Amino acid sequence: MDKRPANGNLAFYKEFIQKSLGRGHKRKKSDFKLEVAEYPVLSDLVLSVEIPQLKREELEEYAPFAGKVMSQGRPELGGTVPISFQEVVGGPVHKAIRNWVKKNQALDVVIKMVGELEPSSRDQFTLIGCQIALDGTEVSYEDGTPIRFSGSLYFWYVDEFLSAAEV
Repeated sequence: MDKRPANGNLAFYKEFIQKSLGRGHKRKKSDFKLEVAEYPVLSDLVLSVEIPQLKREELEEYAPFAGKVMSQGRPELGGTVPISFQEVVGGPVHKAIRNWVKKNQALDVVIKMVGELEPSSRDQFTLIGCQIALDGTEVSYEDGTPIRFSGSLYFWYVDEFLSAAEV
């Protein structure tokens, strides 16, 4: 009998499902909270943010006889992540971000992975020295959807390399 899953091996599927369920509840993309101490209103109105990439720079070395060796160098601690907010009547998001840009502030932003099943998770990413830039937002008489601001969050350091040693 062929053991490939495409041939209807139900025991294979059952084992896979049991292993998957045994690992516990899966974390959802929506289980996060963003915190900026100076602008607490942004925590409630953020729609999406990206967890920063975690990598080291690639070093390319050459060896005799046209050999090439790849190794990892320094960690890349800074970067850019996309971010978006929804606006409410009174414009608190636009006011907070305009103030952040106007004062040229470099603020710390914490992305916490929390949700219904983990209301107080210690799994978090601290982006240090963040500055923000918003893209232009279209408004129109023909469109009745809520206003959403999107832009980029620039940071010069992510603490994940330090907290990874705690694992």
